[in-house]
Amino acid sequence: MSEEQKPAWTDDLAVLREQIDAIDDSIMDLLNRRAQLVVDVGKLKTAHQQELYVPSRERTIFERLRAQNQGPFPNDAIRRVFREIISASLSLEHPMRVVFLGPK
Repeated sequence: MSEEQKPAWTDDLAVLREQIDAIDDSIMDLLNRRAQLVVDVGKLKTAHQQELYVPSRERTIFERLRAQNQGPFPNDAIRRVFREIISASLSLEHPMRVVFLGPK
């Protein structure tokens, strides 16, 4: 199908996809801003010898987001998405160390 023969709805599709791309870009920016704050929190906690992972904080986040959600994104999916974000954030606060035992 040539450019001249494309269905009219494809223009609408392109506009919607552009809007999705713009939102994705905003999400990426917000995730990186969040990540920097997490790094700062980790430094502060480490300086004051505090636990980096606090399960009650994670529960509070999930509860707040569930209460705030007005759909159509399902609460279970929001929980999974934020579990991944929190997991990645925790790795920024406390990078995993790998120890190798073996010959020098």
